[in-house]
Amino acid sequence: MQEFDFIRWIRQRQQKPDDRIIAGPGDDCAIVRASDDRILVTTDQVLDGVHFRLKDDGAKLAGRKAMARNLSDVAAMAARPLAAVAAVALPKKLSRKLAQDMYEGMEELANQFNCPIVGGDISMWDGALTITITILATPASGIEPVLRSGAKPGDAVIVSGALGRSWKTDRHLTFTPRIAESIEICAKARPSAMIDISDGLAGDLGHICNESGVGADLLASQIPCSDGATLAQALGDGEDYELLFTMDARKADELLAQWRGVKLSRVGTITARKGIMMIDSDGHAAPLSVKGWEHGRADAGGELPEVVTTRSPADTRKLGRKIGSLLKKGDVVSLIGDLGAGKTVLVRGIAQGLGLDDDSLVSSPTYVLAQEYPGNIPIYHLDIYRLLDANVELEALGLDEMIQQGVVLVEWADRAPRLAGAKWEIRIELLSPRSRRFHIRRR
Repeated sequence: MQEFDFIRWIRQRQQKPDDRIIAGPGDDCAIVRASDDRILVTTDQVLDGVHFRLKDDGAKLAGRKAMARNLSDVAAMAARPLAAVAAVALPKKLSRKLAQDMYEGMEELANQFNCPIVGGDISMWDGALTITITILATPASGIEPVLRSGAKPGDAVIVSGALGRSWKTDRHLTFTPRIAESIEICAKARPSAMIDISDGLAGDLGHICNESGVGADLLASQIPCSDGATLAQALGDGEDYELLFTMDARKADELLAQWRGVKLSRVGTITARKGIMMIDSDGHAAPLSVKGWEHGRADAGGELPEVVTTRSPADTRKLGRKIGSLLKKGDVVSLIGDLGAGKTVLVRGIAQGLGLDDDSLVSSPTYVLAQEYPGNIPIYHLDIYRLLDANVELEALGLDEMIQQGVVLVEWADRAPRLAGAKWEIRIELLSPRSRRFHIRRR
């Protein structure tokens, strides 16, 4: 398929005149009219293997999700979309039919929200399908855009819909952005702060609190969980794309009393004290982690299953990041798997989860035996494949000192009987060139 053939096909679909569009696809820039001197701009990118799985989900849903994520950002500002541009990197082997499906997925949802696609860019490459969409929006009539930074102590914390298991149920591919709901909420009672839930309730409430310089108390019993979702999943799963907002408590009561749309739940209160506290049904309070969702990770909701299957190196890194976020000083992680199983890829993710900014520093230490990386705590990466007497040589390498100082990640740990009692044991099963199954054991 040729790029310009695809562009011509797109232009042929836009026959309906729209007086907002002065110049559409085909020129260097699109020109659109705006009724307001303020233009809101949002852009977001989705990647095959991270935000969707082309093989399983199909190109149409991939395109739809790319558009929906951006429209959800518009909803979080209580704005109306004006126009969109799309930049797409198409795999060279992608068929014309799949490319058209992708565009139709974007187009159908854009049309639903009166947001024409007016241009963009198309490239061909050897990598995975990548879709980047930018949306221009205008403030809704009579409504000021809502920022994340306006939450005040005493404000109520409210969420729309139900939370958790979006990735497991494919809801992240089919959700409808809450634009209409957002505008109606703002017309009835202006929120002090608002965000869409893409990183999980805990993570996105953390964003509001950080931007506003406040904290929050959450009521465990009031958090709306999706069917089959645990509280942990409702808090930590991402890709729900529901609204999370704060407003004056009295106005919140009035809004909830008269509201007849999608379910709204008051789940907590903004506090002057920094940090987020979770209050259980007995009134006991405990600090809540605000780590957000990592798109495409194999597990959800802050839980780490004993068996996890990944479908791409990106998935494997996401799993590694989750594991890394759970490790602490003194932990030893035994990594067991055949050559090419993905041990080093997993280590890159673990190192990121431990605070290593540049994972390019991570490489297999096959020949140097041990490498140290600067995370939040020291990270020691060992490969003992070539050790003749692993127990003796590990002692010579200073394993005990490493354990005292940081986290130790050991490839080929099954070659050292001393490591049989390591707190973490991860066995990796190679399923296909891209897929892996991880058996995770924590003692």
